[in-house]
Amino acid sequence: VYISGDITIGNAGHLTISEGVFVKFLATGVDIIITGTGRITASGSSASFITFTADHDKDKIHGETGETWGHISFQSMSGADASLFNYCIFEYGDVRTAAGSDNPNKYGGAIHAAFSNLTITNCIFRHNKALWGGALFINKNFSPTIKNCYIYDNSSNRGGGGFYFWDGSGSVVENCVFDSNACLEASTYYYSGGGICAQSGTSVKILNCTFVNNTTTQSNGSGLELYNSNNARVINCIFWGSDKEIYLFGTNGNTIIYCAVQNS
Repeated sequence: VYISGDITIGNAGHLTISEGVFVKFLATGVDIIITGTGRITASGSSASFITFTADHDKDKIHGETGETWGHISFQSMSGADASLFNYCIFEYGDVRTAAGSDNPNKYGGAIHAAFSNLTITNCIFRHNKALWGGALFINKNFSPTIKNCYIYDNSSNRGGGGFYFWDGSGSVVENCVFDSNACLEASTYYYSGGGICAQSGTSVKILNCTFVNNTTTQSNGSGLELYNSNNARVINCIFWGSDKEIYLFGTNGNTIIYCAVQNS
C-alpha cells in the first residue's frame, strides 16, 4: 500500500491492516493521524510482519538516502476503543524537522501516543528519528502498554533515543530490548537517556528489559534517565555497554530493583 499524503482516522473510523502488508510512504513528513474515536488495528504474525517504511521511488529498497516518512500520531482522542500494533515493523520515520519547537509532530519517530488505550506488542522499531523519543513518545498522563519489542538504532536530538515518557505517564514496558539507540542532545545536561528517558513525575514500570550499547552525549544516562520520578520502577533489567548507564535526576535509587548494571 503506497501513501503519498497524510491519512486521518477520525470519529468512528477504524483502519485495519492485515498481516504481511507493507505500508510504504512516498514522501517525507507524511503521517497517519488517529483522532477523536478513531482506531487502528495492525496485527501481523511472527511469520508475516506488517511493515511501515519509506520507499519514495518504489524500487523496493527501503530507506535509501532521503527516504523517510513522518509518524503515526494519536492526538485529541476522546472515548476511543482500543488500538493495537502487533508484529509490526516501524522503520525510517523522521519527525525532527516538523515546524514549531513544541509541535507534537516532533514527538516520536515512529509513534506519538497521546492515548492510553493502546497496546504495542511483538514489534520492531528501527532507524527512526525525532526531536524527542526516537522511536516512541508517550505524551503527558498517558499509559499505553508495550511488551516484547526490539528497539534498535533509533535516535533523538533532545531526550530518549528509544522511548520518551513525558510528565505523569505510567506505561508498563515489559520484555523489551533496547539496542544501539542514541540521545544526541548537545547542551542541556538533564536531557539524556539513550534507551529511555522519563521526565517528570512518571510512574513508568520497566520490567525484564535489556539495554545494550545505547549512547548519550551527556555525562550520564546511556541506557536510562529517570527525572523526578520516584514512583517509577525498573525491575530485573540488564544495562550494559558503557560505564554511565543510568542517570537518576531527583529520583531515588530504590526505583532500581534486582538489576545488573555494568560498572554500577
